[in-house]
Amino acid sequence: MEKSEQINELLAALSAAQSTVKAAKKTGTNPHLRNEYAKLEDVWHVARPVLAKHGLSVTHLTVVEDNEAGVIQILGHSSGQFIQSKTMLPLSQGRGINPAQACGICFSYAKRYALSAALGVCTGEDTDGAVQTKADGDGATRPVPSAKEKLITKDFLSHVAWLIEEGKTTEERIAEVLAQGKYEDLEAIPHYDRRPFLGIVNPTKDNGGAPSQPPAML
Repeated sequence: MEKSEQINELLAALSAAQSTVKAAKKTGTNPHLRNEYAKLEDVWHVARPVLAKHGLSVTHLTVVEDNEAGVIQILGHSSGQFIQSKTMLPLSQGRGINPAQACGICFSYAKRYALSAALGVCTGEDTDGAVQTKADGDGATRPVPSAKEKLITKDFLSHVAWLIEEGKTTEERIAEVLAQGKYEDLEAIPHYDRRPFLGIVNPTKDNGGAPSQPPAML
């Protein structure tokens, strides 16, 4: 963090701003956790009038370093005082996300987090223990699986691999069904949708058992 030599006027203005800023409305919906959250534009909607009223401004400069992307936030005051902070996030390696999209996701998240934190804006969002996917867009998340869920997913992937090896389905067919279901990859398929998925890619008795288990384990 960097700051001007004096920040007393800035802090006084910031204190006044934080005492009057309202909670951001939640216009976004998380498709995985089924909760509502405040998007970046929702945060700006409540922040702009409060910033202007108290002689404050916020500037975001985008940054890409190594395998991270984010923003440098400059919280300024009409007196010339400022506080500069940096928020960086790891670039997503998700399937189907190109470099530009990965940067855009990080920029949006970083701006929202930094702005909300500076002004104390309540967003009703809690993404601890979750990761973002391309299909989710800004702010949506996919829960990080537990150890048990990871094991179940591993078995499900083994089952799919076995179907391909035995010639009972093809990678092309799997990709086609994933696209139809708007799933980023096999791991993105919810547990309750895995049996139907297997039934579509291979509509035979090979999928009569638990979809999360390869045939050898049925």
